Amino acid sequence: MRWSRCLRAALILVSASAAGCSAVVPTPPPAPITPEPAFACTDPTVGPLPEWARSGFAPPEQPVAHLRSVEGHVVAVPFGWPLRERQPEGRANKVLWVADIHTGGPMLIHARRETDIETVRREVAGGPGPSIIDLPGEGCWQLDLSWSGGTDRIYLRYLGPVA
Repeated sequence: MRWSRCLRAALILVSASAAGCSAVVPTPPPAPITPEPAFACTDPTVGPLPEWARSGFAPPEQPVAHLRSVEGHVVAVPFGWPLRERQPEGRANKVLWVADIHTGGPMLIHARRETDIETVRREVAGGPGPSIIDLPGEGCWQLDLSWSGGTDRIYLRYLGPVA
């Protein structure tokens, strides 16, 4: 009898200990989902290019309409401004891409319009340099760029066709 009381007491102690070890630890609530920031399309800045992007421009300090990428590794000089979904006869969406580092190979562009889910792919065969970049609609476009010297992102606004 005495032995069964001892056994019962031991079982109660073991149960209490196990319950204490397996206590439920509350988990913090999940972090709120931060919405992706709105696309940041702006008009080109008119001013001197960054020093690393001035090669071929004379005089080098001259003001040039250009856009800088988010990380600052690429400058886009739109010679066809404004860029359009469809340019009128005799005009083109000509963009000169200048990267701070480039060691050869193509530049790949994955473009997505602010209102779309799908991406459009373009390639500048010789890497950052002169190109014609036609995109299939008006709006603010996010262009994810990748080339042998790195990756970056830039935003370009395309207008609708001339009426």
